[in-house]
Amino acid sequence: MRSVPEDRAQAWLREIFLAPGLTPPATHALLRRVGATAALTTNFDTLLEQSLLSPNDRVYTPEDAESLLEALTQREFFVAKLYGQLGVSSSLLLAPSEYEDRIVGNRRFAEFMELLFASRTVFFVGCSLDGIASYLEGLRFRSSDARHFALVAVSGSAWEVKAEQLRGRYGIEVLPYVAEEGHAEVTSFLDELVARVDAGKADRGTAGQSGERGGIRSISLRNVGPFRGPEPVELSFDRGWNVLLGDNGVGKSTVLKAIAVAFAGRSAEPYAERLISHDAEEARVVVRTARETYTTVIARTSDGCEVTSLPSRPLEAEGLLILAFPALRSVSWRRAKASATDFSSRKPDPEDVLPLLTGDPDPRLDELKDWLYSIESWSRMQRDVDHARVRRELFRVLREVASGVEIDYLGADDRGGLEVSLFGEPAPLEVVSQGTASLFGWLGVLVRRLYRVSRDSSHALGSPAVVLLDEIDAHMHPGWQQELVPRLSAAFPNVQFIVTTHSALVLGNLESGRVYSFERSGDFPSPIKANAHVIEPGLGVSGLLTSSRFGLATELDQDTQGLLDEKVNYVIKDSLSDEDRARLEEVDRLLDNRGLLTRYKDPLYTRFLRAAARESNASAQELRTEYTDVDRERDRRMIDELRAELAEENEGADS
Repeated sequence: MRSVPEDRAQAWLREIFLAPGLTPPATHALLRRVGATAALTTNFDTLLEQSLLSPNDRVYTPEDAESLLEALTQREFFVAKLYGQLGVSSSLLLAPSEYEDRIVGNRRFAEFMELLFASRTVFFVGCSLDGIASYLEGLRFRSSDARHFALVAVSGSAWEVKAEQLRGRYGIEVLPYVAEEGHAEVTSFLDELVARVDAGKADRGTAGQSGERGGIRSISLRNVGPFRGPEPVELSFDRGWNVLLGDNGVGKSTVLKAIAVAFAGRSAEPYAERLISHDAEEARVVVRTARETYTTVIARTSDGCEVTSLPSRPLEAEGLLILAFPALRSVSWRRAKASATDFSSRKPDPEDVLPLLTGDPDPRLDELKDWLYSIESWSRMQRDVDHARVRRELFRVLREVASGVEIDYLGADDRGGLEVSLFGEPAPLEVVSQGTASLFGWLGVLVRRLYRVSRDSSHALGSPAVVLLDEIDAHMHPGWQQELVPRLSAAFPNVQFIVTTHSALVLGNLESGRVYSFERSGDFPSPIKANAHVIEPGLGVSGLLTSSRFGLATELDQDTQGLLDEKVNYVIKDSLSDEDRARLEEVDRLLDNRGLLTRYKDPLYTRFLRAAARESNASAQELRTEYTDVDRERDRRMIDELRAELAEENEGADS
């Protein structure tokens, strides 16, 4: 209970803490130079606000839990007044017990405090050990390593027990000092801290790292689906494109789902048990980003599974938009429905990745229709996002990515029907091709969420994000598949794509990035191994299909390939019998009818086949291409030498 009436208490507090002439001390100026991302205080005065806030920064109280979570995720600077703000009577707390009650009764504020400790390094200054314990009383989280610090005045030896409790429970490392008059030690410490921060900024600038973009750097999988065995499977990711290849059932989609579970955390529990290997009790996923390493454990329980992450709440802690899309992507004929407002989150949300885990068609594609249907009313009511502009951008991007498709938005009728212009003719949105509908759906979700989450709507499509996309080539014309990578890179220059595909065409224009193929290390159900591949330009679709990336023996039909093998066998023979010559003439005739003989009449190629056969003792099947996937450098050297020999012979013949 409060000991004085609320109005008298506020008047008394204002008289003390908002008295004219109060100015920030020198230590506050040093705090501003430390480069903190936020400030929390139990003080009622406004000295921190005067020292740290710019015109666009905000002041929050525990009542603003949702705004605090959003600001933390968006990495916006703010001041949080934990005991409330004078002038906002409902926010005021006059005793530590009231603050503890507020934490217990305000789940979202407790989540904010947990996320703060999981994703930031907290520095306590000007607090007692008992005061720090009061801030954190009622919170239920833990830290594996000391990541937080407290500069605290101490005396005697009793403080050591309290410091050990803070270290063990919250990961707070106490930096003790014996106070002299005026606490000059604090100023000295902050002076040195500022100097080191400035030096660190200079070093990062010299190294060119200040503009480093976020994204997923690597993932480690243990007992996740087919990725079993004593050692985890490790994959490193490029900041741009990452393509996963392999036969059906070797874990390509499982990699995407593991990333989704790692970031969704507890929200993924209804679906996460499916990822645990059949002979294991728990699975472990370790995701490394530019900022943090997140360890997620999926453990079987009596009624399903439990997902725990350390640090907790990784999606919000990372503050990066991550979108995941299943292979089942289509737009139904359900009529669009109007909604009063755009309820999609303004920060990264587990709902952005859960559709990949459910096993159902992506529901967001029909929600996209509801968004299109409701845009006109939203644009009149909401000024935070220009929804009509977002719609224009969506159809512009769709036209750029889906080469040759002339499509634009026309409008909606009163019954929820959406009409588009398709090659100049009006048509219902639902009649577009399956490939166009698939592209429209996931591109629409991506464009809409980028605008919703981005702090700068003028550059929303250039914002960083991660897209996990299963079967990126689904329902697409080969021409679209071939142009997909460069067109998406141009439309979303700072999006990291991690995708699966069965199409060599998708790799055809991939100039940089990482490619992994997955294969079983033995007979089923043996563990899966991941093979990393270097991206080499100039292979073409045929070269890609017959390389180790896709593993096809040939891109030709079996009958034609059999004729070619026969031809190669005759070419590499030292001598031919009459019967051999007769059969060779027949093979040449058949190949000539199929337009494939010219290549094998080339004297350079004939010499290459003979030389390669002698050097490697290879069969015809192993000499199907000029540049084999294994001995490419050897073959290039050999062909250069043979080309030089032919040139010399030709010069000698001419002379």
